[in-house]
Amino acid sequence: MDLNEFEQINNNFSKRNIEAYYFKNLDEVKEKILSTIPKDNTVGFGNSGTLKQMDISNELFKRGNIVYNKTLAQSKKETVRLKKKALLSDWYLTGTNAISTEGHIVNIDHSGNRVAAML
Repeated sequence: MDLNEFEQINNNFSKRNIEAYYFKNLDEVKEKILSTIPKDNTVGFGNSGTLKQMDISNELFKRGNIVYNKTLAQSKKETVRLKKKALLSDWYLTGTNAISTEGHIVNIDHSGNRVAAML
């Protein structure tokens, strides 16, 4: 996506009261996340390849945030527990499957935890 495409999408997001940012790389995204989320807040995670690439879950945990990340679970029971805790966290980070130039966010989810948290 180039900056012109982003500006069109951002304009349509603004009409829906959605705040959007444009970043050149994952390091900029990581910096924004770490500067936005207070250290004393809880953070839930939906499964996301991009978030895994940034290792943001570990970064937040190392600096003192309580992190609920089901991908780190050791059992199905723990996965369910972490999904529930994540839904009630102060922040919820996840990826999205697609966005349209009209400003629609598209998600398909196995168990609904990511979509529920986004809503």
